[in-house]
Amino acid sequence: MSDRTPAGQFLDAAIDLLHRVRDEEAAGIEAAGTLLADTVERGGRLFAFGAGHSSLAAQDIVYRAGGWP
Repeated sequence: MSDRTPAGQFLDAAIDLLHRVRDEEAAGIEAAGTLLADTVERGGRLFAFGAGHSSLAAQDIVYRAGGWP
């Protein structure tokens, strides 16, 4: 974006951080995803919790995924 408005600066910074996460943390994120998938495949349980805004990630697991069978 780089239009130097406050909104443009914010979006540029957010995009830069996402690129950094992708570049620096991809292996860890992939390993975590594999661990979660393997756990579910073996009939294991996943527990997610949070208070306040951190509960949104837990809610996303339930509502977006439709709940586990």
